Amino acid sequence: MVFKNLKIVFHLENSICIERNKGAFDAILAMLYFNQLKHEGTFDGNYEMPLPFLDMTDGVYHTSFPVIEGESIYYDKEQLVKKFDHDLYAKHGEIVSKNGKPRGLVETAQGPYKNAFFALERISADTVTYYCRGDKDTIVSLLKKMHFLGKKSSLGWGKINRMNVDETEEDFSILKDGKLMRNLPVENSFGVTSSENVALFRLTHPYWKKQSMAPCLMP
Repeated sequence: MVFKNLKIVFHLENSICIERNKGAFDAILAMLYFNQLKHEGTFDGNYEMPLPFLDMTDGVYHTSFPVIEGESIYYDKEQLVKKFDHDLYAKHGEIVSKNGKPRGLVETAQGPYKNAFFALERISADTVTYYCRGDKDTIVSLLKKMHFLGKKSSLGWGKINRMNVDETEEDFSILKDGKLMRNLPVENSFGVTSSENVALFRLTHPYWKKQSMAPCLMP
């Protein structure tokens, strides 16, 4: 594999629900890569599996956080409902407890299956840009299977109109114009020794996991 400095620009068709400093681009590529392995029947269930097509230094991939451009004043705060669907689970088999015995209805007034309201914010933007350093052919092949970006794609949010993958002379996935483009471990070899923001954060995907967090310098 030949690693190249890349700039990936997603041109959006509609509004998007995305967090600026939540997950780097390796999270998206990991999802696409694992889906491909699942389709091939070779995925072993390890969601922390290394991504061989991306460059890595100091335990972090050369992948930036999203850069949102053309953002307008418009935003919409959507109120959604989280509800356990007994009918759906019953359709695909009997609902059983961990010891194999039927447990009947699932408790939805409390616990992990509790019904709840939650809110998500959509914003109107022209493009979302990521920078990375990796094997261009592999990355382009994976991105061809991507049609939505951000949360709640099932509702049609974040539909991608088109995307551009261009090579850049420099690697902007870690630093661009002296600014951090992603989280870095406090001790790193990039010459970044301080930041206004320091937080516990995972160094690699899956970023939703709460384990293996480390003190990081944040954008």
